Amino acid sequence: MSAGNSNRSNEEEEVQWLDTRLSEKADKSEKGTAAGILSITGTHEGGEKLIVALNNSRAEARPIISTVPDTGKIFNGESITLTCNVDDSYYHYHYNWQINTWKIGIERSYVIKSAEFKDSGDYTCKGSGTSDRSDPFTLEVSNDWVILQAPRSVYEGDSPTLRCHHWKGYSAENTIFYKASKVIKESYTESDLYLNIVDKSSAGTYKCSKVIKGKGKHEDSTEITVKELFSDPELNMDPYQLTVGAPLTLTCATRLAPYKTGTELQFAFYRNGQKVQEFGKSNQYRVKSSKLYHSGDYTCEVRTATDSVRKTSQKLNINIKGTMTRPEIL
Repeated sequence: MSAGNSNRSNEEEEVQWLDTRLSEKADKSEKGTAAGILSITGTHEGGEKLIVALNNSRAEARPIISTVPDTGKIFNGESITLTCNVDDSYYHYHYNWQINTWKIGIERSYVIKSAEFKDSGDYTCKGSGTSDRSDPFTLEVSNDWVILQAPRSVYEGDSPTLRCHHWKGYSAENTIFYKASKVIKESYTESDLYLNIVDKSSAGTYKCSKVIKGKGKHEDSTEITVKELFSDPELNMDPYQLTVGAPLTLTCATRLAPYKTGTELQFAFYRNGQKVQEFGKSNQYRVKSSKLYHSGDYTCEVRTATDSVRKTSQKLNINIKGTMTRPEIL
């Protein structure tokens, strides 16, 4: 090994993230730009101090469109408000709304007071501080007698309400809800179907029908997709090779859905089916000094704070001996 390489291997590097925030006095060309500097300091081969600064742009979050009411299907003449939700760390002095490819607004919220058929289409938005547009929101303006309204996004653990909505000014009765052509609710007066804590099995085609007085029986259907709230947990061990007496750290890794990053998760750990760490906010289980009895099959369990969703990792077999061993995933 050369002396230069030896010096490099012994360098003490200090990494500091310097977040620069925008001034309200920034001109238009600067607004909406968030930058950071990755500063690395160390010692050069000759002994002089070395400073390296790298520009590193903050990752942008794709805007999200929310609506009131929370549905993509309304009647002709009804109102709906679309709101462009963007990362608060950026300064947005205007917004860009489009329906299909037509520009339609620059405010954060776009309001349709009395919908017409021409308002049907795919809506997207972006803030002045982001380069990515939102995923499209599809609006359908209907002139049918009955529409089945459902939330646009349904995740594991949600409790969505489906509404069998009929044309204003007419009386209706005998509402029936179906899933895959099977009756799941029938009511003479109620027009809502409440789904309690859904999971992947709740996905499918839902339909409703009702009798409009003087107009006969009418129906509508919609497809419900239940999205994953967080990924299946994976149990990892550090160090990967373990000796008796060495510290052991198990990490329960999972990933929340992009639009659900504010959801609180709790973690628990098990050895041979017995709980060794109760549910808590930490996703790690630590052993200061490994003993033989710490050997076994480990799993971790992840749940939401409301206990509406639970998922368990695969087993990780840890066999602690006097010599170095490698874990096996069963």
